[in-house]
Amino acid sequence: MWQIIDDQGRLWSNVQQALGRDLGLPSCSDVVEILVRRYGFVAVERRSDRIAIRLSPPRVSPGAIVETLFLLLTEPQNRRVILSRFDTEWQTTIYPTCRHAAQTLRPMADVDSRNRRDDFRSRKISARELKATCPLALTLAKWRDAALPPDDAADWVPACQRERIVAASPRGVWDESLVIRHIGSGFGVFPTAWLKRAPGTAAEDLPDPHYGLAAIEAYKTALRTKEPVIEVVDAFVDLGSGRWNHSRYRRIILPFARDDRKLVLGTSVVDPTIDLRNCAA
Repeated sequence: MWQIIDDQGRLWSNVQQALGRDLGLPSCSDVVEILVRRYGFVAVERRSDRIAIRLSPPRVSPGAIVETLFLLLTEPQNRRVILSRFDTEWQTTIYPTCRHAAQTLRPMADVDSRNRRDDFRSRKISARELKATCPLALTLAKWRDAALPPDDAADWVPACQRERIVAASPRGVWDESLVIRHIGSGFGVFPTAWLKRAPGTAAEDLPDPHYGLAAIEAYKTALRTKEPVIEVVDAFVDLGSGRWNHSRYRRIILPFARDDRKLVLGTSVVDPTIDLRNCAA
């Protein structure tokens, strides 16, 4: 029976009923195939004499790779490993021991050797693609009637969104780099201690600087164009110590400006069904 290692390194045994149901996958579909090729998970099947592993290198989560390495190095070393990799088609390699397979997989977990260019993916969407009752649509409607930057960022979004707000403003009149003015407590991907001390720091100085630089670009765009940015995001966030989070969400970023006062406000809704990595699955 196949087990799944998800993007946070958690092992799932009841794949069809648990993960498949949570992700809204049809019961008749090949759930294992979809989870590997679309979501970047690793599938593992352990038998007495061998271990079968299925993964997709272009999409696989480093967190899933780290847990797979741990599994390989704690299994009896005399087991063969059948490793199936999907790039544009499936290719299978047989390794004589778990350690040989681990040597092949280890570079995928090394952030210093990974090309992180594609870790942050986003796609702009139109306001028409937001449901009228969606918190993002309600926030956009309120912005359209606004004239002043908000005194309290929490007043500008529905109550259910108040923990997922980021407000930032230019550092100065001649310095347009952004500084965090407010950040909600609902961004569990970041340490609580960092969230508390974040106001006053540079907006790109997130615990994962690569993610911070990519994520803040839309805020700069909104402030520069004076138009909302609405987009879906599919990103890998480095949590440190070999841990990763696969973050998928919809967000809206709204600019406010009057005289010398400028502020940009972002809020987001988590959506694990977003997939900007599946080109063929």
